[in-house]
Amino acid sequence: MKCTTQLGRLWLCFQVLMGLVTSRGFSLFARNTAASSKTEWNSHSCLSRAEAYEQLETFLQETDASATFQIQGWRWHTMSLARQAERLQQLALRRPHDTALIQRAVNHVVGFNMKALHQIETDLFFPWVRKQISAKNPVVGSAIHVILEELEELRQSVQILGSQMNQDATLVASSSDPAVLSIAECSAQVAQQTRSMLHLENTYLVPTIARLIPETDQKSFNNQVIRNLGIWDSRLHLVGMYEAISGDPVEMKLFEQIIPSLARKMIPRWKRLLYEPVAGDW
Repeated sequence: MKCTTQLGRLWLCFQVLMGLVTSRGFSLFARNTAASSKTEWNSHSCLSRAEAYEQLETFLQETDASATFQIQGWRWHTMSLARQAERLQQLALRRPHDTALIQRAVNHVVGFNMKALHQIETDLFFPWVRKQISAKNPVVGSAIHVILEELEELRQSVQILGSQMNQDATLVASSSDPAVLSIAECSAQVAQQTRSMLHLENTYLVPTIARLIPETDQKSFNNQVIRNLGIWDSRLHLVGMYEAISGDPVEMKLFEQIIPSLARKMIPRWKRLLYEPVAGDW
C-alpha cells in the first residue's frame, strides 16, 4: 500500500511537471471537448506569425480567387464596433458633457455591440473556423490557428478596455472630467485595435474561408448565428451594420446581395422603433 501511494505521488508530480495538472489539481484531460480541441491545436502551433503570414500568402496566391465569402455579417459587425467606438470618443470629447447620454452610449457599445461580437467569435465562429479548415487542409489550418491566436489576443485587449469603460461610466456623474477623458481614450483604442483585427481578418481569414469552406456551409453558419442572437438582437445589429457600411459602395453591393430585400426595406423602421430607443441618438 505504501509503495502504491508513493508511486501515485510520483505520477502526480510528473503530471505537474509536464503541465498536465491545473492549479486546482484537475488534469487537463478532464476538460470539455472544446478545451481538448484547443490543447490539440496548441501542440500544432509551432509557426511564428511571420511564417504563418508567408504560408497563407503562398496558399492564397496559388488557389482560385473567385471563391465567395458569405459570412459578411461578422465583418460588418466588426466594422460597426469600430465605428461606434469612434463615435463614442467624439461624444466624450464634446463640451459640456451629457453624462446620461455617455453612460447610455457606453452601455450600448460595450454591453451590447462588443459583448455580442466577442461572444459569437468565442463560442461559435473561431471554433467553427478551426474545425472546418483543419479538416480540409491541416497545413493551412496550422497557419490560420496562428492568425486566430493573434485575433484572440487583440480581442482580450479590447475586452479589458471595455471593462475600464464600464467602470468609468459609473463614475461619470461624480467625477465627470477624469472619467469622461478615460472613456474617450479607451474608446479610441478600442476603435484602433478593432480595425487592426479587421485588417487581419480581411487579409488572411476571409479569403482562406472562402477558398476552403463551401458556400452552403457558410450560409448554414450564418443561420446558426442568427438563431444564437435571436430575432430582436439580430435586427438591432443589422441596423448598426448598415450604419457602418452605408457610405461604402463595395460593402453596400455585398449588403444588397446577401441581405434579403424585405429586411433591407425594414431597416429605417427598425432604426426608428427599435435601435434608437435602445442605443440613443448620439
